Amino acid sequence: MSQNYPSLFKKYIKHSNEKESALNTIFQFISNYPQESLILDVGCGTGEISHALAQKGHKIFAIDQQDYFQRDPRIQFQKTNVFDFKTNEKFDLIIAAYLFWEIPFERWEELMNLLLNLLKTDGKLLVIDSVNTSPYDNPFFSCNIFSDRSEKENRDLNNYWFDFLKKNNCNFKSNKIKSQVQTKSKEEMLNVLEFFFFDENSQNLFKNQKKYLLEKMRNKKDSNLTIIELEHSMEIINPK
Repeated sequence: MSQNYPSLFKKYIKHSNEKESALNTIFQFISNYPQESLILDVGCGTGEISHALAQKGHKIFAIDQQDYFQRDPRIQFQKTNVFDFKTNEKFDLIIAAYLFWEIPFERWEELMNLLLNLLKTDGKLLVIDSVNTSPYDNPFFSCNIFSDRSEKENRDLNNYWFDFLKKNNCNFKSNKIKSQVQTKSKEEMLNVLEFFFFDENSQNLFKNQKKYLLEKMRNKKDSNLTIIELEHSMEIINPK
């Protein structure tokens, strides 16, 4: 299973049709950070981001609830859910790349508060989440396909960031914001999932997820599914 994950992660980056990949966005963002900055990589996956930052001389903490991380003595890795992460450290920078789309919307505010509380007084949080304009290009990014929320509620998710940050007096810079809502038939999305989850690199890794998602889709009463697609890179400054 762990052997399949790196190739799948590369596929997930490869299929993104953004002008800048997540990695390029992050590297540009941290280019002026001094060496030995304390950085937390949340949802680090195989550690591609963490390893690159460690090579630049930064002190890296990395967490992920799955243990696919390629070990590096320069990086302190902890296998844990972000909500269970315990540390006495405060960070200069926290990177949350493609994290929020995995978290139930109802817990977004809890997660934002958790991450902001882990920052130093002048620390920054970099949030990157992206969805392609077509779920057929990258089924990883078909957020909320299985949600029971209405189309209006899904559209409102895009306003969440601004509402939350303003409410908490956060200074923020949004590099890109895009939202689009599509409606696909259940049959269309079943075909997409069948194709994707039987990919030679992913069939073992996602065997259980495939079974769960297909069953959930087949059991949905409505014939159409709402897909919300977001693309944004947001720099958030600790309001403390």
